[in-house]
Amino acid sequence: MPISRLSLADQIYLELKNDIITQKIPCGERLTLKNLKEKFATSSTPIREAVTRLAQDGLVDQISNIGAHVIQLDEQVIGNIYDMISNLDSFAITLAGQNRSEELSQALSDNMARQKEAVNYSDIAAYTRYSSQFHDIFYQYSKNPFLIDNARKTGSLYGIITHRYADYLLDDAETCQEHCQIGETFLDGDTEGASKLMQAHFSRSKETVLESIRAAGR
Repeated sequence: MPISRLSLADQIYLELKNDIITQKIPCGERLTLKNLKEKFATSSTPIREAVTRLAQDGLVDQISNIGAHVIQLDEQVIGNIYDMISNLDSFAITLAGQNRSEELSQALSDNMARQKEAVNYSDIAAYTRYSSQFHDIFYQYSKNPFLIDNARKTGSLYGIITHRYADYLLDDAETCQEHCQIGETFLDGDTEGASKLMQAHFSRSKETVLESIRAAGR
């Protein structure tokens, strides 16, 4: 089987995307063709392609004859992102509930156990990985590729929030407790209850972040 190799445009896209999500390239910063050509030592074509893909993901705003800049996150945008990811996750739970299996139950049970263990050992890196995986399980078993694609795009925007406002997020213990409540409700067969708990989880997180931003005057 031939080895799949990423194109230069793919590599540039992935590096820029990661730098934006992790805020190495902060919100509002301009992405000039000149600087990117120097950074990647390449021609305009792969850079333009990469920036166009970032714009399609919603991570970059492109304005004709002006250029591109990383999106700005004001309160309205942050609220919209939270509302979208909340609805997507809630729908993923609903669809996963239609595809219940021993495999799904085991995946959720194992994940919740690992979240608790990571919190108990204060292993932030492990908890972050298992926390993200918790949401991914519902998408995997939703068996809906269109939902998964929309979640991937919105998840990138949500990733900016989690990095830019890390100090304002619910702490790991609180998040783990809410995740486990969602998971256990789902495993008990109450799909609708789990879906509502997921929406409540994101609603509380949204209000915590927005109130902290207002208090800090950012």
